[in-house]
Amino acid sequence: MIPRIPDWTRAEHGDVLTLTHRDGPRAGMIRYRERVRPLRSFDDLLAETLAGAPGLTDAVVEPARHFTTAEGEPAAVASVLAHFEEMPVALALGAVFGDDFYARVVGRATRPTSFAALSRTVHDLAMRDVLSLGVRRRRLAVRGPRGWAAHDAGLATDWIEPARAEAVLRVFPAEPSRGGSDPLAALIASTEVAGGQLDQLDGPYDLRAAPGMTATTWRLTSRAPQRATRCDLAVLNDDRYEYAVVLESGSEEVQARHRAALHDLVASIIPLAVAAPSDAANVFAHWTC
Repeated sequence: MIPRIPDWTRAEHGDVLTLTHRDGPRAGMIRYRERVRPLRSFDDLLAETLAGAPGLTDAVVEPARHFTTAEGEPAAVASVLAHFEEMPVALALGAVFGDDFYARVVGRATRPTSFAALSRTVHDLAMRDVLSLGVRRRRLAVRGPRGWAAHDAGLATDWIEPARAEAVLRVFPAEPSRGGSDPLAALIASTEVAGGQLDQLDGPYDLRAAPGMTATTWRLTSRAPQRATRCDLAVLNDDRYEYAVVLESGSEEVQARHRAALHDLVASIIPLAVAAPSDAANVFAHWTC
């Protein structure tokens, strides 16, 4: 939910909240939806917004700005300057991304003196959006190795080596730290339940990690009937979450070939953001009497 802001009126129609500037729609109109599915990339949302505004010409799209909201959720905004029927128009798109949905803020103005204010307002609303999702299992967004194909599996993401599909990097969702958890023991137990048997274990070895995090890796070999699997398990910790990434293939030769990709991915992971104290934390900020 977005808070009330000065100079804008509010009207609700189903799941759409419409804000209109006190000087009228030419000065700005903003529409907000809190739960939109399916989850999509910001680039796709921007393309959809432009496609949903036929008749636009001379569109200039400013680079998207990615940031973290006051609640610690990932978000992005972008502005578009264009013409509609030879008249100048500005669009501003904001999105806040949950685990399986996104909140969408779209603004439009046709008075040139209001364009900059519209962009700032959409950014401010996205920054202060209250989704109240709290500390939880969270999808970990990372940049996979160049050329590897990403496939979502629930909150996890599999990155598959493109040339031979000989290796998989699985990025597990970030788990809230509970104290005393043992990802290595969990992986071994799950392997045994699935019919495999641990054959070899090397480690732990320290890995390079972002400031504020520690990272450790183990190398495992398991055997099942007519099949051997090699796994490198990397576990990262900060003061709030645990993160795990596994490189899996069928041979040590393949593991050695792609181990640098695992280490680079681990080093690129940054701690999930911590919510900052602000009025965004007040879930009643939109109420009136």
